[in-house]
Amino acid sequence: LTGRFDMGNIHHKILELYGNYLLKNGETLPALDGEGQLENQEQLLPLLNNFTLQAIHNPEESFCDSPLTIKMLESQASAITNTIIEFLQNFCSKFAGYKVAAVEKWYSSNNPNRDWNYTGKIDCILTAGNDSPDDFGWTIIDYKNTSSAMPKPYETSIAEDGSLGDFQIPMYITLIRENEKNKDIS
Repeated sequence: LTGRFDMGNIHHKILELYGNYLLKNGETLPALDGEGQLENQEQLLPLLNNFTLQAIHNPEESFCDSPLTIKMLESQASAITNTIIEFLQNFCSKFAGYKVAAVEKWYSSNNPNRDWNYTGKIDCILTAGNDSPDDFGWTIIDYKNTSSAMPKPYETSIAEDGSLGDFQIPMYITLIRENEKNKDIS
């Protein structure tokens, strides 16, 4: 009923909608309480459930043409929302208090001194916050749905022959540096 990447696309869309919500409202990522729950988890659940339903009904997804698939996904909406809550608990343990600077932002570079051009859409860019002494620049976030989607350590370092197995994040850094002057990237 669903394709290989459909659930990942749904998760990604929910995080996009949530990131845009935080950006629009000037809110920061929530902290965790003493029990490892998001401090605003009770209020966040209905909001994320709404985002889950929006993602399930996203007309850009191929499964949206199948009423049976939509019904099946709707029946799993609370489980999908809980998966996002669990992700956010883990994510916010590192990034609580950070602000969203951009969501699903396209960058491109057309350098006349090169034989090629490049473009990329960055999932999320965070900043430590306004006027914070810890706000040293931007943090690039690229969501991965499975451990197999994560680059291997040897792919993220330049090999002896000068090749780089996984160039996604270095490309994003280059794109931001060429488009957003005076930004430090972590």
